[in-house]
Amino acid sequence: MNLPVDTEKVRFLVSMPPTAVIDRKTDRQAISREGVPLFHVEVVAFPDGSGAEVIRLKIAGEPADLVQHQPARVIGLRAKIWSNKKHTCWRADRVEAADPTGGG
Repeated sequence: MNLPVDTEKVRFLVSMPPTAVIDRKTDRQAISREGVPLFHVEVVAFPDGSGAEVIRLKIAGEPADLVQHQPARVIGLRAKIWSNKKHTCWRADRVEAADPTGGG
C-alpha cells in the first residue's frame, strides 16, 4: 500500500548527499521500471509541532546539486507499508533545493 504524505507543514534538510541504489543481485545501480537510475536521499524532516525524524528516500533520477545541511523540498512523498507492517519504505517523485527561508 502506498500512502501519500502531505509535506506542506514539514521542513526538510538534506542530511547526506544522494547515493546510488545498488541492486544486490547485480552489484550495479538499480533502475526503475521505466529504466531510470534510482538514488537514495537522506533528509531530516521537521514537522510542525513535533520532533525531527530522519527519512531515507528512494527516488528515480539523479537529484541535482543537493548537499548536506541544505534545505530541500520533497515532492510526491509517499510511504510504502509492507504487509507485515514492520517496515516502511519512503519514496518521492523528486527532491530539490528549497529556499532557506521556507518559501519553497
